Amino acid sequence: MNFMSIKDYIFSLRKLFLFSFFIFLFSIIFGFFLAKSFPDIILQTLSALKAVYSQVALLDSFSQFLFVLFNNSFVLFLILLFSFFFGIFPFLVLFSNGVVLGALIYLLNVWPSSIPPILVHRDR
Repeated sequence: MNFMSIKDYIFSLRKLFLFSFFIFLFSIIFGFFLAKSFPDIILQTLSALKAVYSQVALLDSFSQFLFVLFNNSFVLFLILLFSFFFGIFPFLVLFSNGVVLGALIYLLNVWPSSIPPILVHRDR
């Protein structure tokens, strides 16, 4: 397989990449406005996650790295496994990650600074 065939293959997937990008972008915006509309529910959910993962913060840096590595590997395995049977699963993971990111952007009040200036085309 040469470079041009890889390039052509990736180019042939451009519609899927764009579709995934827009799902992710929509889910970030959805999560932002969801947190704006229902901050109590989002804070309860984050408190539950904090309770579950509070033990990870007590670990040393390398153990935290291993925890994140194994957790991400497990999620990737589930995505690969379920994408063969249920093609919607990878998009649900993408959507849920975007919703969490959007909610965190709202709760941390970093919305304007989180948008890259190149997308906004503003002068500094």
